[in-house]
Amino acid sequence: MNNIGESFFQGAMQTVQNAVHYLPEPLAQGVDFAGSLLRSDNTTTIEFSDSAQELINRQIEVQLELQQVTFVSNIERSEHEGRMAAVRNIRVG
Repeated sequence: MNNIGESFFQGAMQTVQNAVHYLPEPLAQGVDFAGSLLRSDNTTTIEFSDSAQELINRQIEVQLELQQVTFVSNIERSEHEGRMAAVRNIRVG
């Protein structure tokens, strides 16, 4: 990989690492947000077992990881398309 590619990749990874600190947090932990939508008089609550709560928390973690992977993938795709545009211009000329 040339110096430009390496510096771009290092810059992209630094951006991802910095972005992780600014990822939005869920409005509510678990299902409390959905429970508050279902409650009209604030007396009824929805409770889940510990295993269900663990599954919900794991799903949130997986979704955050997917956002990070998508972010890096989009950056890499943009870099690739930029390089391919130069190659296509050479072929045409």
